[in-house]
Amino acid sequence: RPQPRSMTMDTQRALPIAFDVLGAGLGPANGRYELLLKAQNTPLPFDRRWLGQGWDEDTTWAHPHFWQNKHGCVLWCHTHGPHAGWGISYQGHHRYFGGGNARLPTVLPRTRHGMATDPLPVLSPVYPDYWQMVRDHVRLRGIFFYWMDRTQHLMEPGGARQQADLTDFKRDARCFSLEGA
Repeated sequence: RPQPRSMTMDTQRALPIAFDVLGAGLGPANGRYELLLKAQNTPLPFDRRWLGQGWDEDTTWAHPHFWQNKHGCVLWCHTHGPHAGWGISYQGHHRYFGGGNARLPTVLPRTRHGMATDPLPVLSPVYPDYWQMVRDHVRLRGIFFYWMDRTQHLMEPGGARQQADLTDFKRDARCFSLEGA
């Protein structure tokens, strides 16, 4: 079974946490696709009944990461066959394909005849808001001493943000209690 986001931090930063797919003629292909990682010995993320449709456990994946939506559609990249490269598969069949084999998909320019309909899907990567994550971490952990140290020069008498920073600091400091920590 695929493992959710168990990559190194450097790899994780480079990858979108999700893709929003919109506008595809095949309804199940639309929606949010969540990032997953395929380990070397992990079977395909498809239901096993689709293995008889030409998929096998040894299908060569071009990248160890892929995205999957709640309908079972998979945005993935493999290295061989007529639909090699990035594509969206559903029920063991490529529906949209031709996205090349770069590290990330950008466009899927082809619809598989008889398996899906136009229009083509539009892929929008979703990246985490890293600054919000830092702000949340600071607030949750009560790490306001670092903030105070880094802005002390601004809060000194005559400093550019003396009053505003002092007010913000006092407000944040009231939100936290170091007692019982």
